[in-house]
Amino acid sequence: METENTDRGRASDIERAKALKRIRAVASNEQYDRISRELLSEDEATTIAAKVDALSEEDDFALLCRMMRTATHVVPLEQRPIVPSDSIVPDFMVRFQPGLSIKGISSTKSEGFKCFVEVKTTKKLKYRIGGSLLKRRRNFAKTFGLPLLFAVRFLRFRMNAYWVIVHDDDWTRTSVSMRVEDLFSSLRHVLFDEYWYMVLPGTRFQCVYQRGERGSGAYHPEYGSQVEFRILSKDRPLVFRGDEASIWSAFFVPYQLEEVDVRFEGDTTLRTLRPGISACSIVDLVYSFNRLPTDRSGNRTFDPSRIITCADGDLAAQPIADRKTIDGAARRMQKLGVLLLLGVGEPEEHALLWRKYGGRA
Repeated sequence: METENTDRGRASDIERAKALKRIRAVASNEQYDRISRELLSEDEATTIAAKVDALSEEDDFALLCRMMRTATHVVPLEQRPIVPSDSIVPDFMVRFQPGLSIKGISSTKSEGFKCFVEVKTTKKLKYRIGGSLLKRRRNFAKTFGLPLLFAVRFLRFRMNAYWVIVHDDDWTRTSVSMRVEDLFSSLRHVLFDEYWYMVLPGTRFQCVYQRGERGSGAYHPEYGSQVEFRILSKDRPLVFRGDEASIWSAFFVPYQLEEVDVRFEGDTTLRTLRPGISACSIVDLVYSFNRLPTDRSGNRTFDPSRIITCADGDLAAQPIADRKTIDGAARRMQKLGVLLLLGVGEPEEHALLWRKYGGRA
């Protein structure tokens, strides 16, 4: 039977955005641009592109859960219900099983915490959800008997994994609000088993570059190839060469190193830096390290949607550095007297929340 092609049979904006996100995860940039131009009018392009970006943040959160190694299951939920109901399906069903590392307690001492997670993003410093959008999500959580969490990313801090995670556990409230300053009081530090590493005061770093043929490591357009990375602490300098120089230089990038001195010795340049911030979360250390690699055009190669889509069920085979790798490096620096381990807030408050959400030690 022939039918008239009208807008009535056309996919919604969100469904087209989902389709384009899947294409972007497997296609080249040129292929994606060509397909999106064929599917979208000029008037639609900006709106749909924003929805594609928002959907991609869901993959960013899911991959972060994987990299932090505190979630045993992260299951995306199909949000196109077959049976109509007065509810909205959240983005993920998740089981967290974090340890309490600041007290030396492993994740095996936790029974786990099962929940639904709704992912949101905002360019503002506060996010609020209420009315029917909140009520219908609560209806779904109530129907299936699981707690409802909101994970909000604050996009003003694009270089950081600035996620605030809250439990919507008081349904007498007509709305739920999340603010930038809720980072330390939210559930993030509990569910991600979070702690911070502080650079000991007085520590300086020195990058040594050599002009000439470009090597395989880090490269500075003015100074040349990096051949050494030095950590100048109060005891003795630590010197790393070759690939280790590039790796340790990248490890300390989240500390926002600032140049304090540059010295030239023939073809060699010695660039001295100090930390712009004294402490960095294990979450940001993991996230930032994975975001550093770029292609020949200078574009970052870390793409959570592509990594998840191309994993073929084996994320462990993907080129990402997870918590185990980064924490191992940080612990090495701790033993060498460069970093100091810090908890988030009061240790006993952290422990109480950990027990509330599955901890049994």
